[in-house]
Amino acid sequence: MREMLSFAIQCRGADFKDLTAIDHLMRTYDLLHYFPKATANELESANQEVIQTFLTYTQPNEHDEESLHKSLWTQMIREILKNIDSSASFIPEQQVLTWMKSENNSYDENFL
Repeated sequence: MREMLSFAIQCRGADFKDLTAIDHLMRTYDLLHYFPKATANELESANQEVIQTFLTYTQPNEHDEESLHKSLWTQMIREILKNIDSSASFIPEQQVLTWMKSENNSYDENFL
């Protein structure tokens, strides 16, 4: 799914506005958060795949502040924050944001 989504975003560029996968990805991540720890390796792999899929929305296209407010990245963050609708989803949602920040920082360091 990540590869298809990445390809669609690259092809459509700033015209890509489909956020339907975000809600499903967040629900998947929430569900994985409550799996037994005995399956830690599989959970880590699945969680990383979800995070990497979220990061496909971070492909920058806009550079001015007005465009940034309407960017796919900003819309994705809004969708993630909308999913914090209960105490059960609060911690997983915060973990997603933290992972994305750390993954983005390591990507930036490797890119530079």
